[in-house]
Amino acid sequence: MIAPDLLDQVLEARIRAVDTRARCYHVAVHRFLAYLERKFPQVHCLSELRRDPHWLGWVHCLHEEDPPLSNFTRRIYPIAVRRLLRELARDGHAVQPDLIRAVKKNQQLPQPARRTYSSRSQPHPLFEPILESRIQSLATSLRPRTVAIHRVAARRFLCYVQSEFPQLTQLSQLQHDPHMLGWLRCLCHQEPPLSPDSRQTYVYALRHLFQDVVT
Repeated sequence: MIAPDLLDQVLEARIRAVDTRARCYHVAVHRFLAYLERKFPQVHCLSELRRDPHWLGWVHCLHEEDPPLSNFTRRIYPIAVRRLLRELARDGHAVQPDLIRAVKKNQQLPQPARRTYSSRSQPHPLFEPILESRIQSLATSLRPRTVAIHRVAARRFLCYVQSEFPQLTQLSQLQHDPHMLGWLRCLCHQEPPLSPDSRQTYVYALRHLFQDVVT
Protein backbone atom coordinates (compact mmCIF):
# COMPACT_ATOMS: atom_id res chain seq x y z
CA MET A 1 0.00 0.00 0.00
CA ILE A 2 1.39 3.38 -1.02
CA ALA A 3 1.34 6.06 1.66
CA PRO A 4 -1.13 8.92 1.20
CA ASP A 5 0.09 11.26 -1.53
CA LEU A 6 -0.10 15.02 -1.46
CA LEU A 7 -2.41 15.96 -4.29
CA ASP A 8 -0.47 18.85 -5.80
CA GLN A 9 2.84 16.97 -5.68
CA VAL A 10 1.67 13.80 -7.42
CA LEU A 11 -0.17 15.71 -10.16
CA GLU A 12 2.77 18.01 -10.83
CA ALA A 13 5.11 15.02 -10.93
CA ARG A 14 2.81 13.21 -13.33
CA ILE A 15 2.72 16.23 -15.65
CA ARG A 16 6.50 16.17 -15.87
CA ALA A 17 6.37 12.47 -16.74
CA VAL A 18 3.74 12.82 -19.47
CA ASP A 19 5.19 12.41 -22.93
CA THR A 20 3.64 15.60 -24.31
CA ARG A 21 4.30 19.31 -24.39
CA ALA A 22 0.61 20.22 -24.46
CA ARG A 23 0.11 23.32 -22.33
CA CYS A 24 -3.45 22.24 -21.55
CA TYR A 25 -2.16 19.69 -19.01
CA HIS A 26 -0.46 22.37 -16.96
CA VAL A 27 -3.41 24.76 -17.18
CA ALA A 28 -5.99 22.05 -16.44
CA VAL A 29 -4.16 20.81 -13.36
CA HIS A 30 -3.59 24.37 -12.14
CA ARG A 31 -7.31 25.15 -12.49
CA PHE A 32 -8.32 21.93 -10.77
CA LEU A 33 -5.96 22.47 -7.84
CA ALA A 34 -6.96 26.13 -7.52
CA TYR A 35 -10.63 25.12 -7.41
CA LEU A 36 -9.99 22.54 -4.70
CA GLU A 37 -7.92 24.99 -2.64
CA ARG A 38 -10.73 27.55 -2.83
CA LYS A 39 -13.71 25.26 -2.25
CA PHE A 40 -12.24 22.29 -0.36
CA PRO A 41 -9.07 23.45 1.43
CA GLN A 42 -9.28 20.45 3.74
CA VAL A 43 -8.54 18.05 0.86
CA HIS A 44 -4.81 17.39 0.65
CA CYS A 45 -4.40 13.76 -0.42
CA LEU A 46 -5.22 12.04 -3.68
CA SER A 47 -7.18 9.34 -1.85
CA GLU A 48 -9.53 12.01 -0.41
CA LEU A 49 -10.81 13.09 -3.82
CA ARG A 50 -14.39 12.10 -4.62
CA ARG A 51 -16.40 12.35 -7.80
CA ASP A 52 -19.07 14.32 -5.95
CA PRO A 53 -18.52 17.04 -4.83
CA HIS A 54 -14.88 17.51 -5.89
CA TRP A 55 -14.80 16.40 -9.54
CA LEU A 56 -18.35 17.30 -10.50
CA GLY A 57 -18.01 20.61 -8.68
CA TRP A 58 -14.99 21.50 -10.80
CA VAL A 59 -16.79 20.53 -14.00
CA HIS A 60 -19.67 22.85 -13.06
CA CYS A 61 -17.15 25.59 -12.26
CA LEU A 62 -15.69 25.34 -15.77
CA HIS A 63 -19.17 25.96 -17.19
CA GLU A 64 -19.57 29.09 -15.05
CA GLU A 65 -16.32 30.83 -15.96
CA ASP A 66 -16.60 34.51 -16.86
CA PRO A 67 -15.54 35.21 -19.55
CA PRO A 68 -16.90 31.80 -20.64
CA LEU A 69 -14.60 29.04 -21.82
CA SER A 70 -15.14 27.50 -25.23
CA ASN A 71 -16.90 24.14 -25.48
CA PHE A 72 -13.63 22.57 -26.59
CA THR A 73 -11.73 23.97 -23.60
CA ARG A 74 -14.39 22.75 -21.14
CA ARG A 75 -14.05 19.26 -22.61
CA ILE A 76 -10.27 19.12 -22.88
CA TYR A 77 -9.45 20.21 -19.31
CA PRO A 78 -11.30 17.31 -17.60
CA ILE A 79 -9.91 14.90 -20.21
CA ALA A 80 -6.36 16.05 -19.42
CA VAL A 81 -6.76 15.74 -15.64
CA ARG A 82 -8.56 12.39 -15.97
CA ARG A 83 -5.70 11.03 -18.06
CA LEU A 84 -3.23 11.95 -15.34
CA LEU A 85 -5.44 10.37 -12.67
CA ARG A 86 -5.71 7.16 -14.69
CA GLU A 87 -1.95 6.95 -15.00
CA LEU A 88 -1.59 7.50 -11.26
CA ALA A 89 -4.10 4.72 -10.58
CA ARG A 90 -2.23 2.44 -12.98
CA ASP A 91 0.97 3.09 -11.01
CA GLY A 92 -0.66 2.06 -7.75
CA HIS A 93 -1.77 5.37 -6.26
CA ALA A 94 -5.02 5.44 -4.32
CA VAL A 95 -7.49 6.93 -6.84
CA GLN A 96 -11.23 6.46 -6.44
CA PRO A 97 -12.60 4.50 -9.45
CA ASP A 98 -15.42 7.01 -10.01
CA LEU A 99 -12.90 9.79 -10.55
CA ILE A 100 -11.54 8.22 -13.72
CA ARG A 101 -14.90 7.13 -15.11
CA ALA A 102 -16.01 9.37 -17.95
CA VAL A 103 -19.48 10.94 -17.89
CA LYS A 104 -21.79 9.33 -20.43
CA LYS A 105 -22.95 11.60 -23.20
CA ASN A 106 -26.61 11.24 -22.23
CA GLN A 107 -25.95 11.65 -18.50
CA GLN A 108 -27.21 14.93 -17.09
CA LEU A 109 -25.03 16.52 -14.45
CA PRO A 110 -26.92 17.91 -11.46
CA GLN A 111 -27.31 21.65 -11.82
CA PRO A 112 -26.00 23.76 -8.93
CA ALA A 113 -28.45 26.08 -7.28
CA ARG A 114 -28.14 29.68 -8.40
CA ARG A 115 -27.91 32.38 -5.80
CA THR A 116 -28.91 35.92 -6.52
CA TYR A 117 -28.48 39.01 -4.42
CA SER A 118 -30.81 41.95 -4.40
CA SER A 119 -29.52 45.48 -4.33
CA ARG A 120 -31.87 45.92 -1.35
CA SER A 121 -29.71 43.58 0.73
CA GLN A 122 -27.44 45.00 3.39
CA PRO A 123 -24.02 46.05 2.05
CA HIS A 124 -20.78 45.36 3.90
CA PRO A 125 -20.86 47.70 6.92
CA LEU A 126 -17.10 48.39 6.96
CA PHE A 127 -16.45 48.82 3.25
CA GLU A 128 -19.52 50.90 2.39
CA PRO A 129 -18.31 54.14 4.07
CA ILE A 130 -14.95 53.86 2.27
CA LEU A 131 -16.45 53.49 -1.19
CA GLU A 132 -19.19 56.04 -0.49
CA SER A 133 -16.51 58.57 0.42
CA ARG A 134 -14.84 57.98 -2.94
CA ILE A 135 -18.18 58.28 -4.74
CA GLN A 136 -18.85 61.64 -3.11
CA SER A 137 -15.40 62.83 -4.19
CA LEU A 138 -16.06 61.74 -7.75
CA ALA A 139 -19.40 63.56 -7.73
CA THR A 140 -17.54 66.86 -8.11
CA SER A 141 -16.23 65.86 -11.54
CA LEU A 142 -18.70 63.28 -12.91
CA ARG A 143 -22.21 63.58 -14.26
CA PRO A 144 -25.06 62.66 -11.87
CA ARG A 145 -25.96 59.60 -13.93
CA THR A 146 -22.36 58.36 -13.83
CA VAL A 147 -22.23 58.89 -10.08
CA ALA A 148 -25.47 56.92 -9.71
CA ILE A 149 -23.99 54.03 -11.70
CA HIS A 150 -20.92 53.98 -9.44
CA ARG A 151 -23.16 53.93 -6.37
CA VAL A 152 -25.29 51.04 -7.69
CA ALA A 153 -22.18 49.06 -8.70
CA ALA A 154 -20.61 49.58 -5.27
CA ARG A 155 -23.79 48.58 -3.46
CA ARG A 156 -24.24 45.43 -5.53
CA PHE A 157 -20.66 44.39 -4.89
CA LEU A 158 -20.81 45.15 -1.17
CA CYS A 159 -24.08 43.24 -0.78
CA TYR A 160 -22.47 40.25 -2.45
CA VAL A 161 -19.35 40.45 -0.27
CA GLN A 162 -21.39 40.79 2.90
CA SER A 163 -23.51 37.78 1.95
CA GLU A 164 -20.65 35.52 0.85
CA PHE A 165 -17.62 36.77 2.83
CA PRO A 166 -18.86 38.49 6.00
CA GLN A 167 -15.56 37.67 7.74
CA LEU A 168 -13.63 40.25 5.67
CA THR A 169 -12.58 43.27 7.68
CA GLN A 170 -10.12 45.13 5.40
CA LEU A 171 -10.14 46.15 1.75
CA SER A 172 -6.65 44.69 1.44
CA GLN A 173 -8.18 41.25 1.97
CA LEU A 174 -10.19 41.48 -1.23
CA GLN A 175 -8.78 39.32 -4.02
CA HIS A 176 -9.53 38.94 -7.71
CA ASP A 177 -10.43 35.30 -7.01
CA PRO A 178 -12.76 34.50 -5.32
CA HIS A 179 -14.22 37.92 -4.49
CA MET A 180 -14.28 39.76 -7.81
CA LEU A 181 -14.79 36.67 -9.98
CA GLY A 182 -17.54 35.50 -7.67
CA TRP A 183 -19.33 38.83 -8.03
CA LEU A 184 -19.02 38.65 -11.82
CA ARG A 185 -20.71 35.25 -11.78
CA CYS A 186 -23.37 36.67 -9.48
CA LEU A 187 -24.12 39.44 -11.97
CA CYS A 188 -24.59 36.82 -14.69
CA HIS A 189 -27.15 34.99 -12.54
CA GLN A 190 -29.31 37.94 -11.56
CA GLU A 191 -33.08 37.57 -11.80
CA PRO A 192 -34.36 39.34 -13.79
CA PRO A 193 -31.16 39.04 -15.84
CA LEU A 194 -28.92 42.03 -16.44
CA SER A 195 -27.94 42.95 -19.98
CA PRO A 196 -24.29 42.43 -21.00
CA ASP A 197 -23.90 46.21 -21.24
CA SER A 198 -25.17 46.68 -17.67
CA ARG A 199 -22.80 44.04 -16.32
CA GLN A 200 -19.88 45.61 -18.12
CA THR A 201 -20.81 49.10 -16.90
CA TYR A 202 -20.96 47.95 -13.27
CA VAL A 203 -17.59 46.24 -13.54
CA TYR A 204 -15.93 49.33 -15.03
CA ALA A 205 -17.49 51.55 -12.36
CA LEU A 206 -16.29 49.31 -9.53
CA ARG A 207 -12.77 49.15 -10.96
CA HIS A 208 -12.77 52.93 -11.19
CA LEU A 209 -13.66 53.19 -7.51
CA PHE A 210 -10.99 50.76 -6.43
CA GLN A 211 -8.38 52.50 -8.53
CA ASP A 212 -9.22 55.75 -6.74
CA VAL A 213 -9.04 54.05 -3.36
CA VAL A 214 -5.62 52.59 -4.14
CA THR A 215 -4.25 55.89 -5.43
